[in-house]
Amino acid sequence: MGFQQGNLLLDQLPPHDQERLSPYVQLVSLSKDQVICEQDSVVEYFYFPLTAVVSFSISMKEGDDVHVALADCSSMFPLSVVADSHCLLGVHVRLPGLAYRMPVDVLRREFALGQAFSQLVMRAVRNLLGQLSLSSACFRRHSTQQILAKVLLVALQHRTEQEIEITHGQIADIVGVRREAITLTLKQLEKSGVVECLRGKIRLNDRHRLEAMTCGCYRARKQFSVFQRLLV
Repeated sequence: MGFQQGNLLLDQLPPHDQERLSPYVQLVSLSKDQVICEQDSVVEYFYFPLTAVVSFSISMKEGDDVHVALADCSSMFPLSVVADSHCLLGVHVRLPGLAYRMPVDVLRREFALGQAFSQLVMRAVRNLLGQLSLSSACFRRHSTQQILAKVLLVALQHRTEQEIEITHGQIADIVGVRREAITLTLKQLEKSGVVECLRGKIRLNDRHRLEAMTCGCYRARKQFSVFQRLLV
């Protein structure tokens, strides 16, 4: 028995690999704002999201957690050196949903076999490192509207519905600006008909116009996507 379709990493595994791993992988529900792991904590499980979206963060000396990247169904988390199994970045759930959970000892065993699974893990790490580089440049160079557009598109790109449950404050944490700046920008997008802001939710009305508003980092981000490289 294979996996439920949805994680673009696991979907690429040959059927015999999926069958071998199936007894060790559990489908779990991740709740909004759930802390998957803190930075430097010991990793017990690796996750392969189906519908959940998480953010990676770095803990600063001042006590703040700074967002650095998003991960969706084209990824896995946490980011960890397999041999060490300590979480390099904090992981928090931004959009609730489903994910597969795999014990770290199973991932180590599969990685050591050096077959299809280990290649996917390496591609996933490369994917995330590429996104971290893009995020660093993006937050330094681009406007709040451009970054907000990118965040909304990333959050929605692999979801069937065009609505996400997220607050202005949570978006502000991801974008790295004050909540008032996000509220003002969303009002401008809503006035132009691109989005509709509901209570604790944002509905996308015009994807094409939102894509035109985003920075080049959104399009560049796709070149680091694991499933894109596997399919070309």
